[in-house]
Amino acid sequence: ALLFLTSCQEIRGPVWSPDGKRLAFTIYTANPESIFNTNLYTLEADDENGEPDLVAKAAAFPCWGTDSQTIYYLGDRDTQGFYTKAFKRKTSAAPQALLSNLRATNLQMTADATLGLLCTGQSARPGSPVTIELWNLENNKLTSLRQLGEIYSPALMFNGKVIAYAQKRTDELPLLCICKLDGSNPEAVFPTETEKEPNATTYVIHAFPDNDR
Repeated sequence: ALLFLTSCQEIRGPVWSPDGKRLAFTIYTANPESIFNTNLYTLEADDENGEPDLVAKAAAFPCWGTDSQTIYYLGDRDTQGFYTKAFKRKTSAAPQALLSNLRATNLQMTADATLGLLCTGQSARPGSPVTIELWNLENNKLTSLRQLGEIYSPALMFNGKVIAYAQKRTDELPLLCICKLDGSNPEAVFPTETEKEPNATTYVIHAFPDNDR
């Protein structure tokens, strides 16, 4: 249905609201003057007309609040493809910019919407290395985890306990690592002595929404 509604434009990052009644997603459209356009929409699951509602242009990476009415997202995308602000928007209300002066390439949040993970990179191209910061939404403060260096595909566990990420090392197999939220005690968990993927250049990591896997 979404492909029909968007004329087969590319859809990324569809996420259900906690109550299962709404879906948020980003439509990516090729643009010869820039990398691509990104517009953020929501859709009522039971809407027979199936008309998506535009949340914001030049925006992406929606994350729902626990009330299923609030959406957090990155917006104000610049000509290089970076998102310069993090927004909060409640249904039918004006968006509120919570963070500014960013060069963000991704946003993830915990299930309780109290903690976010912001990615920043030298390039906005997907798959590029990033450095990360933790965003405490209760006091709107950022904590840098640059001590981890440049990493790939970071994933914040939905329970807010662990960060997983991939890291490349010269002349060695890439590593899949986990660490605590403060960036301490990073531990390589793959490859192991018995489990390897010799042809891998890096890893794409996803967190299970319902537990710590």
